[in-house]
Amino acid sequence: MLQTTLVSCLLETLRLVSVALLVIWLPRRLISFITGRSCRLVLLFNTALTEIAIIFTKL
Repeated sequence: MLQTTLVSCLLETLRLVSVALLVIWLPRRLISFITGRSCRLVLLFNTALTEIAIIFTKL
């Protein structure tokens, strides 16, 4: 009986720890993913604009 309560207690603790980690880790990952994406998009946009500008100056 004592063993099962100990195991369930350990499982509960593990579950709480994993939930806490998820809550802390996930938003950070999402934010870094979104900012990384927007940075890449801005860079792509800038290079595209420069390419267009080069093409227009050659005309």
